[in-house]
Amino acid sequence: MRQCAEQIRDSLSQFGTSDNSDAERNQVFKVLEEDGIEEGTELHIRTTTICQDPDFRKTYLMHKTKISRAGWIEENYPIFKMKLQK
Repeated sequence: MRQCAEQIRDSLSQFGTSDNSDAERNQVFKVLEEDGIEEGTELHIRTTTICQDPDFRKTYLMHKTKISRAGWIEENYPIFKMKLQK
């Protein structure tokens, strides 16, 4: 599992190189850990995938509760996938 998380982190590093982007990506992983979302789970993978996009990442980090964040990911993951297909 740790290797999977490291691979995700490595792939995320190609999306933006600003200090702010790095800090936000680190915050996403911190929030997932605090929420008890285990690495390698579907929710963890969806979250790290959708948070590659700076706008989605900023919105995700604005949510205050675990339930709100999880619901937002489930609702927006299909939208993110469609955005990638365009």
